[in-house]
Amino acid sequence: MGISKKLLHNFYSNRAENFKDNLDGAIEYNEFYQEKQEVLLKKHYDKFVAQEQEKLEPIRLSSVLLKSEVKIQVAEKLKSYDEKDIWRRKANTQTQVRGLAKATTDSDKQKITEAYETQLRSLDKRREEYEHKVTASISSKLQSVCAKDEKEQKENLAKYEVALAESDKRCKAEHQKLEVQKQANIKAFQIKTDAKVSKASKKYETTLVDAKKYSASKVDQKLEKNVVLSLHNLTMQFGGLKAVDNLSFDVKKGEIFGLIGPNGAGKTTVFNCITQFYKPTKGEVYYEDKTGQVLLLNEAKVHNVIKKGIVRTFQNVELVWELTVLENLLVAAHSLFKSNLFDQFIHTPKLKKEEEMIRAKALKVLDYLGLTYLQNAYPVGLPYGILKKIELARTLMCNPRLIILDEPAAGLNDAETQELAVLIKKIRDEYKVTIFLVEHDMGLVMDICDTICAISFGKMLAIGTPKQIQKDPAVQEAYLGGE
Repeated sequence: MGISKKLLHNFYSNRAENFKDNLDGAIEYNEFYQEKQEVLLKKHYDKFVAQEQEKLEPIRLSSVLLKSEVKIQVAEKLKSYDEKDIWRRKANTQTQVRGLAKATTDSDKQKITEAYETQLRSLDKRREEYEHKVTASISSKLQSVCAKDEKEQKENLAKYEVALAESDKRCKAEHQKLEVQKQANIKAFQIKTDAKVSKASKKYETTLVDAKKYSASKVDQKLEKNVVLSLHNLTMQFGGLKAVDNLSFDVKKGEIFGLIGPNGAGKTTVFNCITQFYKPTKGEVYYEDKTGQVLLLNEAKVHNVIKKGIVRTFQNVELVWELTVLENLLVAAHSLFKSNLFDQFIHTPKLKKEEEMIRAKALKVLDYLGLTYLQNAYPVGLPYGILKKIELARTLMCNPRLIILDEPAAGLNDAETQELAVLIKKIRDEYKVTIFLVEHDMGLVMDICDTICAISFGKMLAIGTPKQIQKDPAVQEAYLGGE
């Protein structure tokens, strides 16, 4: 392929990718808009219900006896008070323990114990005073509102039930009104989205045809049907050492593909060649991108690989320790931003819309992995299993097509490994991605992988299903130590 033809192919390929991104972005934002409308509906409805409850409160109070209502409200106040008071009591106990540990005579210990008991009596007295104060305040406030006797209570209770029924009708009517408004908003937005999708789709199809017109026929013929990644005679040499030696295999779409081998077999080097951290000495790495085009990854720049839908994790946890868990996910989504420097500089509506959508996506991923409670926590000091989950969460922020996991179970206990196995399968099925992993935990590999490739000293030993690999004599000899 001549230089001019290659440049034209790259130009149209990049344009096709941009139009595909616009197409996917419009569809994704339409889904986000629908979720946002649902949240707004709930927010407005909850506000309306709160206002209704506020109106009903005087009628409700008129239907209960003063004594019972005061008892309920005082109990709520005391519960809040006790939550704070428990820390004062714990501090007093710790002071006593430290004092007794330092005391050398029985007299000193007696004084410390007496001081501790005096402080406890003081705390008990404060609580009693608070209870009397709150009881008097609430009684005074509700004196003229609550029912005076059971007869009045019974009459007012009937009025309250009528008012409650009317309030329920208003709440249902308001919910129906908000639902109609929500559907109208979604429909209007859907019309705009359909127009954008149609326009982007036409541009994408046209540009894709132009890109294929100038593509190299030898590249198009390399990938068989349903293959997303293909290595052809891959070789990586460092001086006189061949870390990867003439390795070839295919990874099919939607499968979990495992690469195994003893330490130093060249597994991570294979990953580095795929993601272009290393440029292979010989051989080719072919990949089918989201537009359906076959790319020769050898020609790709390392910082552009993620834009093709290939994401990876590392053996060691690589998080930004100075950022919160949520911020780590937001940073991982940098490749999704379409806003330019001008948008960033003056914070245009386009940028705000992107930030809002990506933040919502990050929160959704955290919820999916059960990490929502840690969104504002810093990674430093978190359990290793949680850190591995955060790394996995970051890969899901990039709209991946191929996820490469480098020893995901390293450092995990049996329970965490079992949970990881379930999670990897769930991600493969629900996110419709292909997963390629390196792992030393044979239990995990045999449990989740559809296809396994075993290598030793950079060379292929065997490739097949888990059962085939377990029975292969070469694998047993080189990797499992023989029979």
